[in-house]
Amino acid sequence: MMTNINPKTLADDLAFIRTLVDEHPMAYKSMGIIYAAAGLIYGFQCFANWALVKWYADLPTIFWLVLGFGPTVLFLAINFWVPMRSKADARQKGIATRAIVAVFAGVGIANAVMAVVFGLAAYQRGDSSLWLFFPVVVCAFQGAVWCAVAMIQRRTWMWVTAIGWFVGSFGLSLSVPEIGAPFDTNYLLALGLIMFALMGLPGIIMMRSADKTA
Repeated sequence: MMTNINPKTLADDLAFIRTLVDEHPMAYKSMGIIYAAAGLIYGFQCFANWALVKWYADLPTIFWLVLGFGPTVLFLAINFWVPMRSKADARQKGIATRAIVAVFAGVGIANAVMAVVFGLAAYQRGDSSLWLFFPVVVCAFQGAVWCAVAMIQRRTWMWVTAIGWFVGSFGLSLSVPEIGAPFDTNYLLALGLIMFALMGLPGIIMMRSADKTA
């Protein structure tokens, strides 16, 4: 028995299926720009702090304030500019893309909450070394993000990135000094390398992948 197929219904079904698999290159490029910017900016901040603490620790306070807050101001500006820049090209995203965006957004919120938690704990206890555990938690969160993304995208480099974040989290935890012990500048060096290799580089890969599929 033949079944009449309505061309309009078939077209609607195909359009729906396409939204399920559409990776939306522009969304990936925007995420890549923001992710790469975060890795490069904060990686530079870590390296600069490492070098200055090691060799030029007696710089004026204003210099340290600029180095402390300047990178965040720059990153927030980029975080605002990128969505505005890509707004005109925005289209319906596929489910996979929306899931990835949601995972990154959720972990971003969790990072902000944990920053407040560790900041308050360090202030109340008068122990600044507690703050050094915040990047440890951030690395673990990033590893979880990339595990989820790798499960969705099934790409080897994403699994490597996830494992790298978990290894980085473990390594940083070993670099946190005991209470009263002198600060280990290698902590900043390690964190800078992590930011460049596991945030800056993956962000660049995301940008290049988006350009190839656009």
